[in-house]
Amino acid sequence: MKKSITRVGALVLLLSGLAGVQAATIDFVNRGVTTNFYSWSESTNWVGGALPGIADTPRFRYAGANALLSGDVTVTALNISTGGIAGQIGGTGKLTLSTYLIGSLGASLDLRDSVNLITGNRTQVTATDGTFALNLYDTAQLNNAKFSFVTGSKLLLTLNGNSAVGGFTVSNAAANRSERVLKFPPRVAADVRRL
Repeated sequence: MKKSITRVGALVLLLSGLAGVQAATIDFVNRGVTTNFYSWSESTNWVGGALPGIADTPRFRYAGANALLSGDVTVTALNISTGGIAGQIGGTGKLTLSTYLIGSLGASLDLRDSVNLITGNRTQVTATDGTFALNLYDTAQLNNAKFSFVTGSKLLLTLNGNSAVGGFTVSNAAANRSERVLKFPPRVAADVRRL
């Protein structure tokens, strides 16, 4: 009987430990050491003190969400969730999203330095009756750049310096063509016309 209780107890502990591994939305809060950017890999910059893992969704929803990415990171999604938030990701790393980059009304995301953002599925623009801005600077890259829109949303995509976008496609465009406005600087517009 005692052996049976021990096995059941061990099984309960094992299952409770497995149940604790769940996907979470973790807010970036800028509490660490800064030189204009806060290190993505410093746990004090995240609510709860835990770095987002492969099953998690980091969320930028506080002012000054400037993350420095110095290595390669994979997470489920990245959510720029609140209007007026101007999130930035700089550095030399690669951020891979297994699903979505989610852009909300009035929010923006700047990719700087040589950061490389790879979306596994697409960038979902959820800015109902408004605009989400995505700005690339320096040699930053956005790859697998597939975009989808909820009705009434718009995307402002700006490329600066030697930044690049790869795999550019837009879905949902036929339904509300007038609501899908993409603006390119002159050098990019010339390249798009050549396609």
